[in-house]
Amino acid sequence: MNQTSLDLVAVLELIKQLGGRIDSLEKSNIDWFALIISIVSIIVSIIISNKNNQKTDQIRKETNLNTIKSNIDSAKLNFQNISLQIETIANSAEIQKIKGEQINAAQELVLNAYEDGCDAFYKGKINKQDFIDKYDIDIGVYIENFPDKFTGPIIMYTQMMRYFNEYHRNKKVKE
Repeated sequence: MNQTSLDLVAVLELIKQLGGRIDSLEKSNIDWFALIISIVSIIVSIIISNKNNQKTDQIRKETNLNTIKSNIDSAKLNFQNISLQIETIANSAEIQKIKGEQINAAQELVLNAYEDGCDAFYKGKINKQDFIDKYDIDIGVYIENFPDKFTGPIIMYTQMMRYFNEYHRNKKVKE
């Protein structure tokens, strides 16, 4: 049962209780106009409250998606900067090892940002269609370009793989 249904049940219960009180007060003077205004006020306040809750939830989801976008963009920029810095370093064996470690760390920052986004996607913290529209292709590219990160007995990026298998590969879900 959703919140609107529960609110309507509560309003009906209030009206039922008011009806019982009216029956007991039938012989006294009742200000029907005031009673009707009170009931309408209760109904209007519940409707407004529900609309505000829906708007707040939408704003929260948009904020979460913007945070994810910022994290992903920051991680990509870091990856690009490290890649450019590494290109200028000499090519000794030890330097090559350091280059590889730096590139691997930068890749993991990007993949972690996408993993966090996919986690928020499955927890309902963001608008799913907006996420699909913005990151579906990127997620597919990263999984295809870095297969060593997504194969083996232990996969660190389980939410990305779940998204890839359930949404990226399934074109009907995206449409």
